[in-house]
Amino acid sequence: MIYRIFGALFLMVFSSAGFAQDPAALQAFKESYKEQRAVLADVQCAIEDIACLDQELGLRFDLDQFSRSGTTLFCSGKEGKESNDCWAEVFRDYITPVDKENLQRVSDILVQYGYVSAPLWSDKAEQAVWFVVQHMPPETDPDLMALILPKVKESVEQGRLTGWHYAAMYDRHERYQGRDQLYGTQFLRDGGVYVPAPMQDPEGVDARRAALGMETLAEKLEKFNSR
Repeated sequence: MIYRIFGALFLMVFSSAGFAQDPAALQAFKESYKEQRAVLADVQCAIEDIACLDQELGLRFDLDQFSRSGTTLFCSGKEGKESNDCWAEVFRDYITPVDKENLQRVSDILVQYGYVSAPLWSDKAEQAVWFVVQHMPPETDPDLMALILPKVKESVEQGRLTGWHYAAMYDRHERYQGRDQLYGTQFLRDGGVYVPAPMQDPEGVDARRAALGMETLAEKLEKFNSR
């Protein structure tokens, strides 16, 4: 039931979101964002109820992704400082509140059950945990990524997650520890244009990416900067 509600909300917004900064699309996003958070606030899963928690994690995954779609709706076409300021506002108003709530809930689940994966949990629930941990700010729990990285690697080897999932979390953990990334998954925005964050051994990055089934860094940058 709750999955169907969110599906309808997504269709409502994105069917009207073909034109960047269209007032109707922006209003639809705001209303859908508010309604999705209200739906989640009404979900009361006991920590012992894995089936309910699995659905809740799916909703948290959807809201994590949906909140980030606001950067396109609000900021498309803006450049330079205007673009950077717009992104900061969307993160402050829509993304960060969701990230904080999601991390608190996921942390409670991880304490209770350990890493979330098959056979007890759905693939979507595992994806939700991955994205919530990936999106947490560095000052929140600097050891959490390190704790689940080996489990993420196991999931990649078993085909539940992709090589990109491991590379992106590894790189972000390195960045949070003050070290350069290895796989080139982390980007910085410079006046509305994406550039790679500092990297170890940049000459070998494409070989490392290929070993995990990823496209070249140049191909990824082209996709990012053409959006």
